[in-house]
Amino acid sequence: MATPNDSLAVAEAVNVSSTATEENRREHCRVPAKLPSKLFSLDGREILQFTTDEIGEGGLRFKAPIGYGLGVGQRYEVVFPEDVVDRGWANLAGDGHYATVLRTEMHAENPSDQHIVIGLRFDQPLVL
Repeated sequence: MATPNDSLAVAEAVNVSSTATEENRREHCRVPAKLPSKLFSLDGREILQFTTDEIGEGGLRFKAPIGYGLGVGQRYEVVFPEDVVDRGWANLAGDGHYATVLRTEMHAENPSDQHIVIGLRFDQPLVL
């Protein structure tokens, strides 16, 4: 017969397993890149201008000020300006790239630098 302690041990094992899986679930490598970008709602409203921290075929990461309401599961369009061509990222310029917020991580410990790190996954992998 299972005891509460047995259930706890199983739950902890599952939690450790899912945490390890989450850390390694990325299908595409990302590279550090500071690229200007804009985030649009699906109805075409500009939500935010930002600079990427990392980008890869499958997604990107950036920092956003607290208060924009960006949440896991929300979908947006990411648009890169034409000047990314001059930076060696010609395939990104022009058309928008649809993406879903996969991760948000609040950083509020430093009062002068409070932000949220946002991880987006592109609906269709980019060709870099």
